[in-house]
Amino acid sequence: MKAKRPRPAPNKLVTRYGSARFYEVKRAQSEWKDPRFPECKPNWLVRFHVGGETWEESAGPLYPVADGLAAVKVWAETIMRTRLEAMRAGKLDELEAVVRAADAVMLSRLRMVYLQNVPPGKPDYRKNIGRLCSILTEATGLDEELIPVTDALWSRELLLGWVRMRQEHFRRGWTVRGEAPLDAWQQLRGELKAGKLPGIDKEAVMECNTTIQTYLRCAKAVFANQREYLVGLKLPELKDFMGFSVDVDAPKGHREIEGGVLDALAADTARLAREEPKVYAFYLLATWTGARPITITHLAGDALRVLPDGTGEIELPAAKGGGADPPGAQ
Repeated sequence: MKAKRPRPAPNKLVTRYGSARFYEVKRAQSEWKDPRFPECKPNWLVRFHVGGETWEESAGPLYPVADGLAAVKVWAETIMRTRLEAMRAGKLDELEAVVRAADAVMLSRLRMVYLQNVPPGKPDYRKNIGRLCSILTEATGLDEELIPVTDALWSRELLLGWVRMRQEHFRRGWTVRGEAPLDAWQQLRGELKAGKLPGIDKEAVMECNTTIQTYLRCAKAVFANQREYLVGLKLPELKDFMGFSVDVDAPKGHREIEGGVLDALAADTARLAREEPKVYAFYLLATWTGARPITITHLAGDALRVLPDGTGEIELPAAKGGGADPPGAQ
């Protein structure tokens, strides 16, 4: 009696040309509409094994996860057959040259290749690509799989619009954690398109300008050192993107708190309240008031007043540049 061969997993395709496995890719937590419910990106990520080679590729918008696996498996088998036949005929280089010329590299692919090539244990590299992706997704409203790395899209016009939206995001108080509506960037993109947003404010000293400058610097760092971490990608020069700069004033000595830092503090509040009351108090002040860390550390002893009803009032000093920090928490 012959032993039955194990059936492949539902998300795996095995053919005479090779095999492919299909994955749903989880979004970053900052992109979830509700922090309680994880969300995945709309398109399949496919890991191919053909002729001793392994690579990953997005199935793109034509084969969304919502449509199931039937159609994307047909596409994957065609990819495997075409590549194996080219390898056997010694024409793989010709095939890749045609494919690269025909298809623009998508932002999701750029992220994947970059993270595969950067040195291990270097969190700053992950921040660089994360900030690059934030700029493009906030500016366009598209998923990374749908954003091509082209001179036409990565333009000065797009970046100027992104700076205007970032400043307006700050003016509306949405940079305070938890204050932005779920459709904040959709609102801003709509108003920008309708000509309802003010131009870039180059006079006022605003904390958001630190974020703008940091994000632009980190985004360009992805392409640094002759693009050494983007091996194998055929990319345009991106002259507008690489040459873009904007002269906006940021508070001196001001550095943004990384979202990951606040997430870690939020997850550890029970222990901090018991064991590290000073850190716990700092966290509460940062989240309640939206003030800069330097402002909180320089608060005088009489800045906190206990009111008769048992609540408290915090008086924050004026921000640098003549403006005022967000109102104190009560």
